[in-house]
Amino acid sequence: MVLDNSIDVVLAVESSHALGNVKKFLSEVLRVLKPGGHLLLTDLRDSLEEMESFREELMASGLLMINHEDITVNVLSAIESDDAAKRKTIESLVPKSYQKVFFEVAAVVGSRVHQSLRDGSGVYHRYVLQKPEARL
Repeated sequence: MVLDNSIDVVLAVESSHALGNVKKFLSEVLRVLKPGGHLLLTDLRDSLEEMESFREELMASGLLMINHEDITVNVLSAIESDDAAKRKTIESLVPKSYQKVFFEVAAVVGSRVHQSLRDGSGVYHRYVLQKPEARL
């Protein structure tokens, strides 16, 4: 068990979309962060509406929103520029029967994630949140 007010930074990369209970996660982040500590979070959602709903959960969490940016274009560019290297790695290390699954998880060009970011139905955002300083 992590002690209350004991962590400087919580980093959550491409994980919040898979949480069963975002409110519980955020309450635990708030509990373990030191006053002034940060939650650095980046993730995708299947629609702008879903991202807005997630942003509202973040705003209601008790954490302060320091910065928020839509980085969909950046992520899409990275997926496309790194595609050949990812495919080569998967093809050389993963048995043929599992490669299709790995291509999806790795979000290669043509994957569901790539397609959703490309057609604008999916979005990818970056957040910097901070636990308020303790009041005297």
